[in-house]
Amino acid sequence: MQDPFFKTKFKKNSNFLLSVSDMYRIDKKAIEDGSSSLKLMSNAGKKVAEHSEKILKKYGLKNVLILCGPGNNGGDGYFAGHFLKQNSIPVDVFSSIDTKELRGDAKEAFKIFSSNVTTKITASEIEKYDLIIDALFGAGLSRPLNKCLVKLIENIKRKKKFVLAVDIPSGISGDTGKIIGKYCFQADHTVTFFNPKVGHKCFPGKEKCGELEVVDIGLKPKHAHKIIANIKYNSPSLWKASFPKKTWSSHKYKHGHSLIFAGEMLGATILSCLAALRVGAGLVSVVCNPNQKSVLSLIAPSIIVITDVNLDINKLFNGKIRYDSIVFGPGTLPTKKTRDTATLILSQNIPTVLDAGAITAFEKYRKALFSVLHKNVILTPHFGEFKRLFPEFSNMDNLQASFFASQNSGALCLLKGANTTIANPEGIRILSTEPESHHLATAGSGDVLAGIISGLISQGMDLFKAASAGTWLHAHAASDFGPGLTSEDILKTLPKSISEVFYSYD
Repeated sequence: MQDPFFKTKFKKNSNFLLSVSDMYRIDKKAIEDGSSSLKLMSNAGKKVAEHSEKILKKYGLKNVLILCGPGNNGGDGYFAGHFLKQNSIPVDVFSSIDTKELRGDAKEAFKIFSSNVTTKITASEIEKYDLIIDALFGAGLSRPLNKCLVKLIENIKRKKKFVLAVDIPSGISGDTGKIIGKYCFQADHTVTFFNPKVGHKCFPGKEKCGELEVVDIGLKPKHAHKIIANIKYNSPSLWKASFPKKTWSSHKYKHGHSLIFAGEMLGATILSCLAALRVGAGLVSVVCNPNQKSVLSLIAPSIIVITDVNLDINKLFNGKIRYDSIVFGPGTLPTKKTRDTATLILSQNIPTVLDAGAITAFEKYRKALFSVLHKNVILTPHFGEFKRLFPEFSNMDNLQASFFASQNSGALCLLKGANTTIANPEGIRILSTEPESHHLATAGSGDVLAGIISGLISQGMDLFKAASAGTWLHAHAASDFGPGLTSEDILKTLPKSISEVFYSYD
């Protein structure tokens, strides 16, 4: 039986994220199976109307303005207006085009709405509305909003009106979450259909959506049975079953041995070591220069220190001690020595987290690195490091860039940033934007992440799962601490985050 983590066959109520083309195919299949496209539109409009009524009641709002575009998103808006009117809710509609130009289901929805629609609205007229429903464009928008709509958005923003977006805020790409052009709606709530899209979970789209609600409009999982869903958003449900646990019979030799190579900047090494221990690694050893030993022993006495000026790495790995994972790069300068050491480490085929200086060192020697990388390696670059190693993919969004980097290098790629993404060469990608991790923009946070991942791998966790779990725990711990976070604080809050995985996520 295939591990659910690696499963790509779509399953409802899972972590799968769909593309715009996926949704087109699902709609098409539903219609082929006998569903009426107009009925699906009506169902969508009814759900939007129901959600609108909840908002009106909750916040004590009254008057509704629906902004309708020329396509199916606009059709959803007309139906929403129809159902709101049936419930005696004051509603007006603005159309971005002359209604005589409407076609297909949108035209039929307009007829059912059967009320006056305006194609012009001033800033002063917006003042009288409490709730704005954005049904201009859905997730499939591919061009910037025109000047008239931009002006309308600016007026609504200036008036601080409550905005409910249909499918996705107009101006946001459903495939990337990026703003198409320079302007988009900032929604307070977004109602989407069947399943979240990539754009709902990627920044800035995630932020622009506000509170997201996924509703049922009659589409069934069977309509998605041919969809290959390679993108999932990160949560404990993906990897909790594989997360290492300690029991009454546990001892340190049962929970793996992480080996971390000290860099010239020793603070980074210490952070990695302590992070590996925090997530449960039984043993952590550090390879360092003799002059670093006293500092390590003083700050982190639980770490095993290995010192030898003329250290033979081959002897290190061929000795009696078995290492289950390696971290190389935190605090390391991008030198020839770093490249040589990395090459020797990678030749051992031990699961390795390659980070920071160990990545940058190969900026001009990419072929040399790619020749020794393998499936037991996780590359963990931030964007600057990524750009040095994979300049040809640096203009892509993280989901695309991480996949192509992984495919070309043969290693896993964990591309850090607002839209942190973990990808394997087969094209499976884990998008990690929850919990939100903006507090992680601080020195040393990447060193902590490298240590967390190594500690999980040492305990027998699959590399891909360890990278996903580590990223989630890392962000959760940062979010839990909040403003003023330093990397040392992540270590303090990690135990609480791990406890929540065990006791709060089913």
